[in-house]
Amino acid sequence: MTGEKISSNPNTNSSPWDSLASVAERPLSGPESMARRFAKEVHDIQLDFAVQLKRSAERGEKQWPQRGFERWEDDYRDMWRGMEGQVREANRQNTGDTMAKAAELEDPVITYLKDIELYQTVEAQAGHYYDERSDALLKAVRGSANPDKEEDLEYVRGFRRAVMEHLAYKYMEGNGSWQSGDADYYNRSRTRAHNDVIKRLNGLNALSEKYGTRRFTSRDFWTSENQNQTPEMSRRMRYDRDIVEEYYAIAFAYEEAELKKEQERNRRFY
Repeated sequence: MTGEKISSNPNTNSSPWDSLASVAERPLSGPESMARRFAKEVHDIQLDFAVQLKRSAERGEKQWPQRGFERWEDDYRDMWRGMEGQVREANRQNTGDTMAKAAELEDPVITYLKDIELYQTVEAQAGHYYDERSDALLKAVRGSANPDKEEDLEYVRGFRRAVMEHLAYKYMEGNGSWQSGDADYYNRSRTRAHNDVIKRLNGLNALSEKYGTRRFTSRDFWTSENQNQTPEMSRRMRYDRDIVEEYYAIAFAYEEAELKKEQERNRRFY
């Protein structure tokens, strides 16, 4: 993957993006069309970001200065919120499953962005600044007079524990800790742990807004707990799960590397 030219399907002359690109050339009518206009802006920012990230890597830069990254993040956040606002308006005007409608309107951009490597996304790259944002939030909570601050402090600290629990399931396979008969239980437990990480990351974003510090990520993410999933919902949930996993793989790179080493050691004995 070069990052310079991304095609959803290199074997055809069209892509899931064609329907979005054509919207920009037609008169807008209603929130659904506006949602897709914002979706095109989301795509363009994400694609430009991936290209610039690749160029930075070619120059030997491991990560961008925080302020430079946050300018990209702010633009991406604004366009994503614009898209979500129009989706909410479309849902207000229609009856039916609101999540299904949201997934339907956002599906083309989600489908197309899957051709960008996960680590190249604005959301995942925010993992580089997890420590700074966590410290800023902890400082704000400690300095507040909020009666819930002890509970909020514990919540912030709990994100790392949630990540480590999911990592434990992720690397459990190689150490013989579960047998084939426990596979279903293992898979359910791993999915539950992954959903917990997603919910806790969304919760960190909510706390950041509560205490006036920078959000950990530019947007929130969907869990896979809804059992009545349309194909579009399933794609969105899978994409968000993968993005969050890539986010914490960057934020907790050292911890994951240590677990990988332990897994390799254990494999020699099983």
